[in-house]
Amino acid sequence: MNWFLTLLFFISVGCSHYRTDHYEEFAQAAQLMYEKKDYAEALVLLEQIENQDLLSSPLVLMQCDSLEQTNSLTKAKDCYLKGKKLYPHKNIFELKLLSFYIEENQLEQAQELMNQLETRIAHDQEFLRLKAAYALKTNNWEQASFHFQKSITVQKNDQDLLALGKAQFLSGKTQEARESFEQISSDEIKAEAARYLAWIYVDAKDQRLANAQIRILLKHQPQDALTKKLFLRNLTLSEHADRVTLIKEYNRQFEDDWGQYHYWKALKEINSHQEANDYLAQLWNKNKSEAWVASHYANELAAQNNIAAAETILKETLQVAHKNHKESINYQLSEISSRQELMRNLASMKTHKVERGETLESISEKFYGTKNRWGDILKHNLDHVKHPNRLKIGTDLTIPGSKE
Repeated sequence: MNWFLTLLFFISVGCSHYRTDHYEEFAQAAQLMYEKKDYAEALVLLEQIENQDLLSSPLVLMQCDSLEQTNSLTKAKDCYLKGKKLYPHKNIFELKLLSFYIEENQLEQAQELMNQLETRIAHDQEFLRLKAAYALKTNNWEQASFHFQKSITVQKNDQDLLALGKAQFLSGKTQEARESFEQISSDEIKAEAARYLAWIYVDAKDQRLANAQIRILLKHQPQDALTKKLFLRNLTLSEHADRVTLIKEYNRQFEDDWGQYHYWKALKEINSHQEANDYLAQLWNKNKSEAWVASHYANELAAQNNIAAAETILKETLQVAHKNHKESINYQLSEISSRQELMRNLASMKTHKVERGETLESISEKFYGTKNRWGDILKHNLDHVKHPNRLKIGTDLTIPGSKE
């Protein structure tokens, strides 16, 4: 540990000179900083070693990567070029330079370097991967698939299987992509493949397998827009009972209006009406400002002829709802109040058989105590009355809201 404290002392006082026999200490300290991802500090140490022309190929590689990690891209490229010249027998610098070119879309330089490497390391696995990465950059999915397949024949690994599956998926070879993704064993990489497998299974209408992949996405990428899109697509394909299970899973992750609404809807679809109503009541008691909850809850109560309770729900929500929702709540409240009036009228309706000499006015006076409500009677009997003053004897008339 003493050597490290000494080193820190030298750095702290800004010392730029050291004895050559301290090279190993500086190299080890640079390695430590690099491993801790303190790339800027690693560069400080490596630059001091470089001043004495004592950098070995691993340290040059570390220096180049540290420059790239600190977004000193021009310096990083120059560093890889320097390493290529200093150590022409080490392919790693050319491969790193090729990776740099591809990543930065310097595709002409990448193509030129690939042509140089082809005669020497055509079957090197890293070179095959980089050729595949170049093909992906140029949207040549077929060529990318070819190079990834060759890489897998050198040594099979999950990362290449994932990349191969993506290339096959993009080229429309969904069956081949499915086979590639299904060979992946690593849980972490399986989560990356899940979005593609979910699409494949959904399109194949294989809800069971799609559900399994969507659950992986819900666990690892719950807020991803594609996760919700896949969930919705599979939901429309699922049986009603499966929808309830799926939406429960969705709600555990998202707890948003969409999930709550569709869970309530799914409960109704499988005829769990009481559970559906209880769920609305639970949501409303939890947050009375949710207009959509209050609206559906009030409608359910009104459908059960519990008009007073429905009005109470809407009136309480009206007090706390967002101003954008108040107009619709007021409208629904008036509709439910009208329904209550209609129900009262329906409950008190009577029938009357027309007798000789009767008119709508005389019948109105008989039932309401006034001739003025003849229009109400006419409105409920348009199918039977052709003219208000010419009633057919024996016609059965409906008398709304009778007070007799």
